[in-house]
Amino acid sequence: MKLLEAAGPVFARVGFHAATVQEICGRAGANIAAVNYHFGDKLGLYREVLRSCHESLESVSALASRNVPAAEQLRGFVNALLTHLFGEGRPTWFAQVIAHEMAQPTAALKDLIEMEARPGFERLKRIISEISRLPLDDDRVMLCSNSVMGQCLHYFHSRAVVAELWPKLRMTAERIEQIASHITAFSLKGLSAGRRSRSPKARQQIRAMIAPRRKKKK
Repeated sequence: MKLLEAAGPVFARVGFHAATVQEICGRAGANIAAVNYHFGDKLGLYREVLRSCHESLESVSALASRNVPAAEQLRGFVNALLTHLFGEGRPTWFAQVIAHEMAQPTAALKDLIEMEARPGFERLKRIISEISRLPLDDDRVMLCSNSVMGQCLHYFHSRAVVAELWPKLRMTAERIEQIASHITAFSLKGLSAGRRSRSPKARQQIRAMIAPRRKKKK
């Protein structure tokens, strides 16, 4: 739809709050009333823009097949996520829209998380749980899952810094495959080390590190 195509670049340039329905409709050659008719309001239009450029991580992680070993599922998930973020066909304004949303969250963020991000993250947690042999609700599964996500998202959210530090980097399919393999190998090493260190004393030390710090009694 022309309204969605016109809205993406506008939200990317100025963010949701500064964007105007007038400019979006002017770019789309549509009547201002068209936004309310099709989307309810500007927020409804914005929600659709976010959904259009941020598919469910569950759908893009199809390579993480449940019919292969968990380590290969992890590599498939990481590769799929990086391809989702940098693959061909991604709108040029995609990164800017997400950057604005992260800097100034709107009411659409919660919906985006619940409908798009959470399913994929829960899938990642199940993979980490299987590899680490830890219960799904163990805090260490959450910590490790966030570490894997952090490695992937670094290339996306810090792309301006990465470009300065690594000028020759181009996110081609081959490079994405290389980065995915590295993140997977790096993460598996950490998970493996964690399993080996889970002696009673090591477990006690880990629990002490992740447990909330108690205030000392005066």
